[in-house]
Amino acid sequence: YLMLFLILLFATLGYLTTIFAHFLTAKVSQNYHHNLRLALYEKVLNMKYEDRKKYSTSSLLNRLNNDTLQTSNALAMTMRILSRAPFLMIGSIVALYITSPNVSYVSMIVLPLTFAFVLILVLMLLRFNQRLQKEMDRSSSLVKETLDGIQVIKSFHKEEPTYKNFKNQNQLIVNLQRMLGYISTLGSPVVSLVLNLAL
Repeated sequence: YLMLFLILLFATLGYLTTIFAHFLTAKVSQNYHHNLRLALYEKVLNMKYEDRKKYSTSSLLNRLNNDTLQTSNALAMTMRILSRAPFLMIGSIVALYITSPNVSYVSMIVLPLTFAFVLILVLMLLRFNQRLQKEMDRSSSLVKETLDGIQVIKSFHKEEPTYKNFKNQNQLIVNLQRMLGYISTLGSPVVSLVLNLAL
């Protein structure tokens, strides 16, 4: 009964600490998002005219809204996963070496290959993300131009070409987001496959 009680106690404590950790992560990332957006807004207000001309209005809006949100999400993921991953990895390697030294040598060879694959994956994601950013800026510009010139568009009956143009741009963004999703979801299965084949 004592062992059962200890298992339940530690399981409950683990569950409660996980909830608390996620609550803290959400609070910190949202506070960071709030402060970053305020700081960026203040920076935009204080920009010189020459510097402001380098960026379009849609680009600045994307930086203030989309980019700050993605940065806060990245911070939350880092706090949830990256803070625990090194300890789990070191603990796993030590436990593997204690239980089966021969298998641990194989894992020492496979781990650098896994890290190289993850690095290639991250570089691909960064490249696609930069392209997606440009396309989102272009999409915002299209919306702004359409709203600014809505009377002209209606008077010259250009609704159909304008709609088609935006639809094509939107489809391009969807395709890029799908590609990003495919690449990011490829990571975990491939790493698991490599490790399982090695072991």
